[in-house]
Amino acid sequence: MKTIFRISCFILFFSCTLTSQDFSLSEYNLQSGIGFPTSPEKFYDYWRQGYNAGGGLSFSLSPATSLDFVGEYSRFSVDRERLFKYLNISANGATIQGAATNVIMFSTLYRYFNREDATIPLFFLGGLSLTHSSIEKSEANYSGYETKQSRENYFALSLAYGGGISFPISPQLDIYLESKHYLGVLKNDQANTNLTSISVGLRFTFDDAPRSQARREQEEALRDTSDPPEFVPFEVQPVPEKTVNPEYPKEALEKGIEGKVIVKLALRKNGTVKKAVVIQSENEIFNNASINAAMGWKFSPAMLEGRPLSVWVTVPFQFRLKK
Repeated sequence: MKTIFRISCFILFFSCTLTSQDFSLSEYNLQSGIGFPTSPEKFYDYWRQGYNAGGGLSFSLSPATSLDFVGEYSRFSVDRERLFKYLNISANGATIQGAATNVIMFSTLYRYFNREDATIPLFFLGGLSLTHSSIEKSEANYSGYETKQSRENYFALSLAYGGGISFPISPQLDIYLESKHYLGVLKNDQANTNLTSISVGLRFTFDDAPRSQARREQEEALRDTSDPPEFVPFEVQPVPEKTVNPEYPKEALEKGIEGKVIVKLALRKNGTVKKAVVIQSENEIFNNASINAAMGWKFSPAMLEGRPLSVWVTVPFQFRLKK
């Protein structure tokens, strides 16, 4: 009954996410790495780290979020020395066959990855996983004794969470490093068993069209490295959406220096700053602080006939001491 209840909960969660969201298939992913049994002591002591592999589908919910359906497989072999030590058995002449643990996980995960505003390409995951753990039958011989253990199978509904870092390679391909933690891999007295996986993977699509418009625009903007023309006509002017105040240089504070700097900014089509140039300065001591602040600004895109444009804008920075 407990197994049926766990499976029913997972199916209910899966069905609710499918029926309550408006999404489309956007990406596929494949990953491979290592898995670590982390607790409780029996699981941690009896089995050593093993390999992990998997793959899945991503459905875009918004420019920053997606729903991932992932399948993974991990295999852990017996740590013979630690097991015999725990049982107070001499390893000399003792043998053990089988007893490897196979863990299969089917997960429904929400992924948050705000590409547009992220300075470091981090993403975060969280959701539920239906887990099947199978301990293979085993046979042990030690000190003239022989013991056999039949195969054991367990189901559990696990909490899965984690995160990673992703690197866009092309509009169709990302490489990512990811770590996930599963809470509740086995059942009953081992229900708190934890499993951690660390994987390197590929996230890709065969067609750029399913990807979110915001992501395509962001990737296009990042590839735009050329300066805009000095004069670009537009119908809708760029407006600051995010501003950063410059830090007052320590030397200027100590000497009581004030000043004004005007910085010229080259904007990408999405309104982020790709270049900052000082065009007027009352004192060079303020130049670096002004440029560093300007690079953190963001504007609404300049528009002409419904199309975003790459343009120049100027921003003044005032450095005044408090009286």
